[in-house]
Amino acid sequence: MISVFQNELSCEDRGRLRTDANKLKWKILKSGSFQDAYKKRLVIFCTLTSSAVQRLAQVNWHPDVIIIDEAAQASEPVAWAAIVQARRCVLAGDHAQLPSTILSTEAHKGGLHVSLMERLAKEFSNANINQLLTTQYRMNENIMQWSSHEFYDSRLIASEAVAKITLR
Repeated sequence: MISVFQNELSCEDRGRLRTDANKLKWKILKSGSFQDAYKKRLVIFCTLTSSAVQRLAQVNWHPDVIIIDEAAQASEPVAWAAIVQARRCVLAGDHAQLPSTILSTEAHKGGLHVSLMERLAKEFSNANINQLLTTQYRMNENIMQWSSHEFYDSRLIASEAVAKITLR
């Protein structure tokens, strides 16, 4: 029913509805009930791209710590937008795995394909601030050996739970 209704709306009408929905969301965000609900929270989980951290700052809620999971996949500007809202941050992830997705060739030329995590890991590689989690739980040790050797100086070990597992 909704999809039929959507097909009857013009592009302009859909745009107006989106704008109205965003205005309503902002009105709720600024309302006292929203502020009260979030000011009392000790922990809030959200995605970097949801802009929740910036919106929470607009209602005067500032976290003590921002933890960015899969930080190697976040572009540096997106990471900084969240980080500046808190006094401390933790970047968790692995820059040897999936990089941030940058579709613009200009942005890529400008270096935005390098995440903040990757840049800091390289810049401070001798400062002992990186912590490698050496036990992996995803693959058997035969499959793991190549990536362990290529990316982690052969420091990875397979958990006993997966070390010998095979497909039959």
